[in-house]
Amino acid sequence: MTDWKPRPTKEAKHHEPLVLIVDDDPEMRELLETLFKLIGFATFQAGNNTEALAQALTHHPDLITTDMFRPGGSGFEFIQQIRAITALQDTPIVMISGDATPKERQQVRRLGQTLTMPKPFEPSEFYWTIEQLIPKGISSLHIPLRTYREIRAFKCCISSFPFEHFTLAS
Repeated sequence: MTDWKPRPTKEAKHHEPLVLIVDDDPEMRELLETLFKLIGFATFQAGNNTEALAQALTHHPDLITTDMFRPGGSGFEFIQQIRAITALQDTPIVMISGDATPKERQQVRRLGQTLTMPKPFEPSEFYWTIEQLIPKGISSLHIPLRTYREIRAFKCCISSFPFEHFTLAS
């Protein structure tokens, strides 16, 4: 894994990890934002590649999540664009997809500092994946029972997300 470099902002002294969430589904973006905020991460969102690239260049996130398939450009294309920009090329990325084939997952892994995660996912799997990409000194993930209850309560706001697949991590 490449050495992590903090994003170049004035806020670096008080640094909570900053995550760019890229997904064409606003409900999925909202769910991911909630999961990140429950563990103290700051987030911003984009619904397409053009918006996501502009946001990434402006904010220099510590982590990016992206879905694989969406109108107006794929997550794979977006990752290639990020890797081509020197200031962003080492940014860790999590590709979240319910339809990615093993070959597509392998292509994503070849792009460096990129992990894939299936949809639907369990919170424990989500947090484990994030922990693999965020250095220990930046954030320590403690997922209390309260967080699980908040995630379950969030179901009323996002009825289309398959919460029956969520389980409490032991």
